[in-house]
Amino acid sequence: MNQKFSKVRDSNFELLRIVAISMVLILHADFFSLEGPSAADIMSDLSGSSMRILIQALTISAVDIFVMISGYYGIQHSKHGIFNFLFQTFFYLIIIYVVCIACGLSKLNMTGIKELFMLTSSNWFLKSYILLYIIAPVLNAFVSKANKRQFKFILISYYAFILIWGWLFPTSTDYIAGGYSPLFFVWLYLLARYMRLYSFRLTQLTFVTAIIFYSITAFFVLLICISTYYIGGGCCVWLYSIAVYITHYCGNSNVTDHSHLQATYFK
Repeated sequence: MNQKFSKVRDSNFELLRIVAISMVLILHADFFSLEGPSAADIMSDLSGSSMRILIQALTISAVDIFVMISGYYGIQHSKHGIFNFLFQTFFYLIIIYVVCIACGLSKLNMTGIKELFMLTSSNWFLKSYILLYIIAPVLNAFVSKANKRQFKFILISYYAFILIWGWLFPTSTDYIAGGYSPLFFVWLYLLARYMRLYSFRLTQLTFVTAIIFYSITAFFVLLICISTYYIGGGCCVWLYSIAVYITHYCGNSNVTDHSHLQATYFK
């Protein structure tokens, strides 16, 4: 007997994707376009500089949220999926480069061509995500075989390693890069998989309680970012990401099939 399953869009995660996209745009407009305030800027204009740091702190978790959504649903590895992602990536990179040349913002040279094909230090997210996609089958295999105790141990020990050698003593390693690396993406992916398989107390909160949890967490992260101006703030970005994620996760949604919703172009 054939059973027909309807695919209902999960409005909570669709909204979360829109929020994350908006956060990316605001983040780049705030710090990457206008550049971060210097020590002199903070001394001369404390309120304005603090506001820019606040905006940066509120939006810095956007990429982490995307990776966690990918981990929640799981990346289904396929040649067609990676081809679509690479095609769309290079398509937009070429358009942006051509527009920049036409507007006089860039020149046609070897450096620009290298950036176009992601052969420089720029576009770290795309390269990190490609690697995450490549190793996703290995991560999914681990998730399917590991029990809850093993899974929890890996998550805690993995993050302890990143926390100590990535943020508390950042000069001791260069491959963690303050979270801007595929190494941290792997942890976020596994964390989201764990949250879906083993719904712990944070994911069972009511929507109002989740909002309160999110607000307290965001305020805590903002205080760290403002008081230290980067130093120490990075290690708490993951907590803020989880807070945003849980806030949307705790909404009521009657979904019979989530498999269609992906945080990536891998469909």
